[in-house]
Amino acid sequence: YREMDSYASDLYVLSASPKIFRHNIFNLLKKHDFNPVKVYTRKGLENKFWYKYNVVKDVLSKDYEKIILVGDDLEEDPAIYDKIKNDFPDKVLAIYIHRVTGHKLPTSATPYFTAYDLALRENIAGRLSLSETWSVGEAILTESDYGRLFPHYAVCPVKATGMLSGKVAAMEELTSRIGEKIMNYCRRGSKID
Repeated sequence: YREMDSYASDLYVLSASPKIFRHNIFNLLKKHDFNPVKVYTRKGLENKFWYKYNVVKDVLSKDYEKIILVGDDLEEDPAIYDKIKNDFPDKVLAIYIHRVTGHKLPTSATPYFTAYDLALRENIAGRLSLSETWSVGEAILTESDYGRLFPHYAVCPVKATGMLSGKVAAMEELTSRIGEKIMNYCRRGSKID
């Protein structure tokens, strides 16, 4: 997210967690030095789908020309973001869904396993430079605990080709090295997607 700051500087955090968890969310953001414009949490028993849909719709009303939606496949983010894309097709640059469960995604969603996958996509879209993309890749390559990237409950990619190997020529070697490291980690018993 830090590498995207030059063109996506306003970060909004949207959680379907009830307000009681706001403290935990703020602690996590503070720990990683993120300062979002606003953090949204759910009040009471609001329907999660419509709650999140309406928050994104509200953010879109703040005169943003385009937005990038980032979520996960744990619950309803893919369906919510797909509806947003259908209802506001000119406002959504990309929808990135972190693969955690391996559930089927709508065609509007772009799956990713690591921040490097996302960085490669942003580079291909012309929004992230090669040096910014390289920086994200180096951080993934040098990560000492791949359990942080692929916790026991998350799926691992079946093959490294899901990491856009060959799509960004200048990143080919780095992509290959990251893919090999991920595959070695995933073969040790993580769930495979």
